[in-house]
Amino acid sequence: FSDHAHFTLLDFNAETLSATLSRLEQIKREHHRTVAIQTTKKSVTLILKESARNSGSAPEAQHDFVYCAGLFDYLSEQMCQRLSTILYGWVKPGGLLVTTNVDASNPRRFIMDFIMDWHLIYRDGQELNDLRPEGVAHDACSVKSDLTGVNIYAEIHKPDRA
Repeated sequence: FSDHAHFTLLDFNAETLSATLSRLEQIKREHHRTVAIQTTKKSVTLILKESARNSGSAPEAQHDFVYCAGLFDYLSEQMCQRLSTILYGWVKPGGLLVTTNVDASNPRRFIMDFIMDWHLIYRDGQELNDLRPEGVAHDACSVKSDLTGVNIYAEIHKPDRA
């Protein structure tokens, strides 16, 4: 199945993209896979600018699954809500958008803030649900957590015919 998949990895940092691609290419070789992997270096600012110029995504630019992790923890509610709307536009009808955030209940929060100087914007499940794409009903978004309860994620399924 994976040989028929196509992955596009998007990040603002070229070093991150290069390291990730290198590791994935190694895994492909080890498991004799031919999955297509493409990288794109793009900042949040550029995504927002491009979105302002283009009102919609071309069908060939849409994906079955869009996963955004480790970004909302650093951005304002307004920015996250705008980005979730853009990312939802990248999802094909019948596809899935998943966004993540670190939950406000993180037991390591004070260590991260005061010892590690690693400051996140913490949100609970309701706050993450409030960041769903424009026009998506509250009940169309389900928020879940990993086994630790620290990492929460919103799943937004796009109807087969949007």
